[in-house]
Amino acid sequence: MASTALGFRQVCNITGRGNALAYDNALAATVRALYRASISKCCKVFFQNADDRDYFIQHKIVKDNWALIPGSGVNLHQHALTSMPDDGEIRFLYVGRIMAVKGIDQLLDCAVAIRRKHPNTRFYLAGFVEQEQYKQKLKDYEAGGFIEHLGFQKDIDAWIRRCHCTILPSHGGEGVPNAVLESAAVGRSRPLEGGAGENGPCRT
Repeated sequence: MASTALGFRQVCNITGRGNALAYDNALAATVRALYRASISKCCKVFFQNADDRDYFIQHKIVKDNWALIPGSGVNLHQHALTSMPDDGEIRFLYVGRIMAVKGIDQLLDCAVAIRRKHPNTRFYLAGFVEQEQYKQKLKDYEAGGFIEHLGFQKDIDAWIRRCHCTILPSHGGEGVPNAVLESAAVGRSRPLEGGAGENGPCRT
């Protein structure tokens, strides 16, 4: 809004609309109004998935000043393609905040079902616990041998290489998350059909 008031040209990048716009309530209405005031006169607004783009068009936040891009990009030197581990164990990695909108409950249910049927699998969760109710829940699932909660990891690339697949069962509001881009670069994930791009948010 300051840039517009001062007459500066600006480009905005919507990396994902997030939880604030997940529901049609007073908070969402306020956020939409702020978006209209801040980006309606941008010379270009970049979106990272078609679902966000359609939402902003539907609510008249943008007109024809948008473009669709495939994520923010990834450092291919730091996250280089590597071969899969081959030690008889299959490991899955979740990278993100521990909260309901990220699909944590579904992930935990899957971990239980898969570990019981395939004991040679392992599920790692890397990230801060954002919602208090999950602190004890994660401890209970760890005690049952279904998951391992790694907490925040500064060197996530080492964990991506150690695992076979990065998963993000998000309910939406994502752009193309860096963890998914980095994992895809290493050779550990890809967007599902109907995920990133023309049909909606990225879920891997």
